[in-house]
Amino acid sequence: MNATLAPVDTKTRILDAAERVFSQDGFDGASLRSITAAAQVNLAAVNYHFHSKEALFSAVIERRVRPINQRRLEMLDAIPGKPSPEAILDAFVRPPFELSSKEHSVVRPLMARLLSVPRELHTRLIEENFGPLLNRFVDALAEALPASPREELQWRMFFVVGAMTQTMAWGPIMAKFIDGKPNLADVEALTARLVRFGAAGMRAPASDLPNTRVNQ
Repeated sequence: MNATLAPVDTKTRILDAAERVFSQDGFDGASLRSITAAAQVNLAAVNYHFHSKEALFSAVIERRVRPINQRRLEMLDAIPGKPSPEAILDAFVRPPFELSSKEHSVVRPLMARLLSVPRELHTRLIEENFGPLLNRFVDALAEALPASPREELQWRMFFVVGAMTQTMAWGPIMAKFIDGKPNLADVEALTARLVRFGAAGMRAPASDLPNTRVNQ
């Protein structure tokens, strides 16, 4: 007897379709009409579940980010003893690279689109999905590197996030300028390179850096 697949509920169907359309057309280029056509639902269904295009985009991002962040925290909590910068950064970098390697046709363009949404929406998405998470990782780095000012660790974590995001979003373009045709699906190699780069930056002395605070 053949197993029958359970029908996909309307909300999930809308999210699946929106993810594809946003990845292909970007936030500005995607319309609710194109999303409803792809999901085979009417506009009332989208309005009922999400109310606006901004809320729908937020839900698409949150659905992808939530399991990644959960895995990050699981790996961070599983580090034995006093954490090293390498172990902390591995916990942060590896989960999104793993997902990107498995579902690169959607995840990479979606990450690229995230960088081009309106500033207010982008700021809200970052604060909601990454604010508490980044604080957890900076706390761990402060434990690993007690001599480093927390403010400097925050800056350096920000730089690691930028390098990771650009690699995920523009990896295929970047690979054209690297000898040896790197395999972007090689999670171990990609993670090792960024972790080594980031850990060296975390350990760099901060005593001779200029004060970048804005004068009050």
